[in-house]
Amino acid sequence: MSTPRQPWHQFYEPDAFHPDDLLADNLASMLADIFATHAANPAYSCILPNGARATLSYADIDRYSAAIAFYLRDHLGLAPGDVVAIQSPNILSYPVVAYGILRAGLILTGINPLYTAAEAGFQLRDSGAKALFVIDLFGDRLQKSLEGSAVRHVIRLSVVDFFPAPKRLLIDFVLRRIQKRIPPMDHPSIPLARALKLGRAAQMKAAKAGRGLADLRAERAIDDSAIYQYTGGTTGRSKGAEITERNILSNITQQDRFTGDHLRAARRGDETSLLVLPLYHVYALAIGSMHAMRMGTHVVLAPIPDP
Repeated sequence: MSTPRQPWHQFYEPDAFHPDDLLADNLASMLADIFATHAANPAYSCILPNGARATLSYADIDRYSAAIAFYLRDHLGLAPGDVVAIQSPNILSYPVVAYGILRAGLILTGINPLYTAAEAGFQLRDSGAKALFVIDLFGDRLQKSLEGSAVRHVIRLSVVDFFPAPKRLLIDFVLRRIQKRIPPMDHPSIPLARALKLGRAAQMKAAKAGRGLADLRAERAIDDSAIYQYTGGTTGRSKGAEITERNILSNITQQDRFTGDHLRAARRGDETSLLVLPLYHVYALAIGSMHAMRMGTHVVLAPIPDP
């Protein structure tokens, strides 16, 4: 006779975590608190294989992601709950755009940048994405990826976004002209810098009308989907899992309960973490990125597939 199984919760500390006992009311308010608390600290750095690097502060991420939120909602006219895709390795643009999508009350879906055009196309169609932020390294497969999708707006990203001008221009020239690693985009697109400029203009116009970031997500609730995370597809086509804001906040709260006290006790004020896991996976975005940000950690991004 087999031994009766014990309930799973018996192995956890009493009252260790309750589903309603979250660190924030929603993702937008958590991000706002993070940006305000650590404004002057370095938030993200990207270091390329040639040693070139650039850094954005928490205040930079706050400002740029807010511009992206208004670009998507007010300039493009996307509605609450619409889906926006990012297909990119870990570069400085990724957290800026990802947090802009979430702050706008939209749904984020991250696409593996090494996907074939057919694989990326399936995710774009299946998720119903209406806008795509895509790394320029794979611009020659873009048109095929977009066939049959609902995407009407394409914004191109670069590994040197937010790098100082001389360094950015030099590296871009080498990648584009000498190494021939950046092909011509085979579909109309605008650069991230243009989207940011349009977003700032939309944000200023909204401010004059008395509207702010909170108004962009007024129709969204904590149990609404925030991310469509696609599985690895090891047993067939990749499948989209709907992840709510509550799911993400629960993960961050759980991580804080298990490691937060230790991390806070060990703080010296200049903590740095290396994030190798890809941000298109929700664990890297929620724990490797957002949970680290709550601690004011300086996150160094490894731009896979160029580690």
